[in-house]
Amino acid sequence: MVSGTLNLTAPILIKADKDGDEAFLSVISREIKASLEKKSELQQRADRTVQWLLVSVTGYAFLLLFVTGDLHLMATALAVTCPCAWALATPTAFSATIGRLARENILAQGGEPLETLHEVDTMILDKTGTVTSAEPEVSQIIALDVPEPELLKLAASLEVRFDHPIARSIVRFAKEKGVDEFSPVDHAEDLPGRGIKGRVGTQEVLMGSEDTLVQHGITIPKEIAYSGRAIWIALEGRIRGAIIIRDIIWSEMKNLADMIHAHGIQRVILATGDNEEREARRVADYIRADECVFNCTPAEKVTLVRKYQASGKVAMVGDGVNDAPALAAANVGIAIGGHKNVNLAILSADVVILKQDARDLLTILGLSHKMIDIIRENYTWAMGFNAVGLGLATVGFLNPIFAAMLHHVSSVFVVVNAARIYFEHIETSFAGPLFQWMDGAIRRWNPPEAGVESTKPPVTMTCLSADKTLTSGSK
Repeated sequence: MVSGTLNLTAPILIKADKDGDEAFLSVISREIKASLEKKSELQQRADRTVQWLLVSVTGYAFLLLFVTGDLHLMATALAVTCPCAWALATPTAFSATIGRLARENILAQGGEPLETLHEVDTMILDKTGTVTSAEPEVSQIIALDVPEPELLKLAASLEVRFDHPIARSIVRFAKEKGVDEFSPVDHAEDLPGRGIKGRVGTQEVLMGSEDTLVQHGITIPKEIAYSGRAIWIALEGRIRGAIIIRDIIWSEMKNLADMIHAHGIQRVILATGDNEEREARRVADYIRADECVFNCTPAEKVTLVRKYQASGKVAMVGDGVNDAPALAAANVGIAIGGHKNVNLAILSADVVILKQDARDLLTILGLSHKMIDIIRENYTWAMGFNAVGLGLATVGFLNPIFAAMLHHVSSVFVVVNAARIYFEHIETSFAGPLFQWMDGAIRRWNPPEAGVESTKPPVTMTCLSADKTLTSGSK
């Protein structure tokens, strides 16, 4: 039981069996603190390389002294070698990227998730609150043998007792249609994730998905055409109509998957807890996802993440609350809309987008790839500088004073190269052509995976229920 939990259905007895230090949030907080103190694998390798570099160059300098007897050659070799550039290559790029993201209202917990992100093969997007509004809208009322206003009043009278997005949308629509007073309701009960039921006046009312009503022995008429998600209404065990709910898709989300593909992600999957295929497919088609999985519970989203982790790294994108377990299970968890509950989002995700805008995913992906390119450039520079400098020092081309100056130039170059992630105007300065040439060269040496294009050829998207998807083999 987590603090802040809202009980909507029945009395509950809670027993505390641990002290505060062993509570869920305390344990998670300690884990987060430990993860922030841990260096990334890339940075650890750099630190080990610096140690070996220092030992090797010191030994080489003493060898020069032993062979030539020239103390100036030894001093020059020690002065020109710059382990600082190597040691600064990764942390400066991490800091600049984290700062730039913070300026865009995006919080990243260290550089490691950003480093991992450029290796991700699969991105799983939650639907509600990520690519659609968290509040759906009523698009159609279907009345069967009951006047439409009466059916709407009946449904709103039951829904007004509850506080979830579908209930709010139905009640709001009823008020817009002139329903000002609601009928008395007895024994109202929420069926979490399935529907609601209660007694309105003298009638037993059951509202929910097709699966919910079928489980109660109620037959759903098949000849009714609609577009969206149907909330069926049964009175005394007989279908009397349906309220059609549709998600509000932000126009900016059109072809979102194509734009994500352009950043190297090979597979984009839409996952939703909705239990109607046609609505899930409508949203997935709009963003051009490769696959969609509907009727997916939070636990099944975790299973979905682990399924695709068998073939590569996975990023999970969700709201940071219902999707918290899946965000934690993914190689990179990204929470959208973190301003609603920033503490919980930080605990469950590696990256938190404070705004309600999935387009920020493109900003994160772009900066992640740019960060990796700059880290590679910094290492290439550090390695080349030390090799050339040590060679010039060996043949006596440099003196100790000039060598010491070059040493500092090398470190400053690495810092400035990383700083252009944060200070964009550096790339438009007089040094801009040099940085553009470096970016082009590093991309030619490290080309992106073949087959990733900004637009995909038309393909048949698969859209399956979670139970079928998770019981089938890996794609």
